[in-house]
Amino acid sequence: MFCMHAFARISCIILSAGSSFRMGEHKALLGFGNSGATFLEKITATYADSGIGKVVVVVSDELNEKIGLANLNLSENVHLVVNHHPEKGRFFSLKTGMAYIEEGFSVFLQNVDNPFIYPDLLTAMVRVEEDGEVIMPVCQGKAGHPVLMNHRVCKAVAEECNPEIRIDQFLSKFRRIPVLTDHDDILININTPVDYALAFP
Repeated sequence: MFCMHAFARISCIILSAGSSFRMGEHKALLGFGNSGATFLEKITATYADSGIGKVVVVVSDELNEKIGLANLNLSENVHLVVNHHPEKGRFFSLKTGMAYIEEGFSVFLQNVDNPFIYPDLLTAMVRVEEDGEVIMPVCQGKAGHPVLMNHRVCKAVAEECNPEIRIDQFLSKFRRIPVLTDHDDILININTPVDYALAFP
């Protein structure tokens, strides 16, 4: 029988250290439709409300400063971690965030450019966490966001010596478990103003 206490040993890392060059502004600070919340507020609130004890947000120096000025409504379990070298890529950001995760914890890996997160999907993924090493939501035959990395994968991330490896290449080495969902917006990546307009017509 599934117990919600299963969330107690799961954290979340949100990657948000990119330049957002194509968007023209930091995606973390984009408005989530007409909700009054930013992407970052929406994403972190969903994880916190689902029972995730720690949410680590990896940001650049510039974004860290902007978040401080924006006076965002972030819960106390949200921790901003600065990646001073975002040019080294997303895996370096992941390793930067992983340094703040307790040993033995599993981690949801979340991109800030997809704010469509659902508590029922998170629960479904946690249910099968011990059956595989990388749990991926799948809709219409395509893998989406977020990815749940078993604690064994998290340990491997921390020990990986090549900080510039692609995340998808790294995760391909591990046993994957698909979790089917009807939430088709988990497939969305919002990288440009056009993407944003399509996601929030």
